[in-house]
Amino acid sequence: QGDGAVRRTVALYASLPRDEHGRMLRRHAITDLENSDPTDLVKFGKLGGICEVYPQILTLDRREDCLSMMRRQIGETRLLHSWNRRGMEDSGCTVCCGTDLPLLIPSLGESIYSACGGYFDDGLPVNEVNTLTLVELLCAWTAGGAYDLMREDELGTLEVGKLADICVLDRDVFDLDYRDARDLAVDMTMSDGQIVFDRNKEA
Repeated sequence: QGDGAVRRTVALYASLPRDEHGRMLRRHAITDLENSDPTDLVKFGKLGGICEVYPQILTLDRREDCLSMMRRQIGETRLLHSWNRRGMEDSGCTVCCGTDLPLLIPSLGESIYSACGGYFDDGLPVNEVNTLTLVELLCAWTAGGAYDLMREDELGTLEVGKLADICVLDRDVFDLDYRDARDLAVDMTMSDGQIVFDRNKEA
């Protein structure tokens, strides 16, 4: 969770076997990275690291409930490095969506609201310079996850020869104000080319 834990983990990964480009021979990830020093993210990116983030985490709290505790625990300067998905992406890390939270209910709308808009549950923002773009978030949910699972040859992108796992959303997400993203819904879901959910038929 914290920058000290991230730093120690990156140092541990740096001790593993690497190729001629300095990247780890095997894929390794760090989960959550809620607070991380930007210099450690740069090191992790050079190692070919994977950052597993919970993109909708801000929606679990109201802004001041969360930030007042963090200011006491880590101070204002380190708080600026919290939820730094921008730093992960810019450092060359592979970003994907996931967490160790067993009760995770994935929501693309909540993810856009939180990870792209930087909004807490009450609509107040934090560290907006640390957010992802919409395209980056969609890639994290799809190609990034497939890469993390070592299944990028069969999942994650729409290509001939891959499984046709597709969801159709109820609106154009590229024409969406991040503030209005929370109620984004899925109209249809396909799994391996078969329609397994159709909202119009369910209604």
